[in-house]
Amino acid sequence: MERALAPGTRYATNGTTPRTVIGGPPEVADLRTGPRRSTLAPMDDEVSATDAPAGPATTSSPAAAPTPPPTPLAQRLAIAGLLLVGLVGLVVTGVLATTGNDSTSSAAPDSVDRLVPASGAEVLTQATVGIDVAAGYDAYLIINGVEIRSAADGLSKDLGTGRVEFTPGEGKPVTALQPEQNCVVAIVWKQSEGPDRSEPVSWCFDAA
Repeated sequence: MERALAPGTRYATNGTTPRTVIGGPPEVADLRTGPRRSTLAPMDDEVSATDAPAGPATTSSPAAAPTPPPTPLAQRLAIAGLLLVGLVGLVVTGVLATTGNDSTSSAAPDSVDRLVPASGAEVLTQATVGIDVAAGYDAYLIINGVEIRSAADGLSKDLGTGRVEFTPGEGKPVTALQPEQNCVVAIVWKQSEGPDRSEPVSWCFDAA
């Protein structure tokens, strides 16, 4: 005999067991193959978070460490170094310029016996300029920046007496001494060593 079915139920035509469906047609289970699987695609919010593309990793660079201030010891060492450099400069200047503007001729080194004219002297514009070198030495002159190196330039040498001199005149590199201050550099060296190991001796005087 037939059983009365509850509202919303029906028999499947293929002999399957009726199932109750609320708000729609009943879902029929196939007794031969088992329950049907849902073919609906998963919702967007069901997608695993691991499936989302990873963005670029952000890293923060470490801040540069501040430079520590110099210690008092480093400051003292720096000041001492500057003072030493200045002292060396003064010594070198004193060696290179044995005599100067108003220095006396007595400040000349052992390689020089006399300066002509003496430093600080006043002479005529045609006066002879030169140097007396010690025995075994040689020299040439630079007068107001003009080199007087050989006899062709008008340089006169008598190494027997040590005299190395120049007299200004026509046709010579220096025709006359300039008014007021004139400065001379004598390049002096040992004859046995040559001019490559020379030392300069400088002095100044006035002409009128």
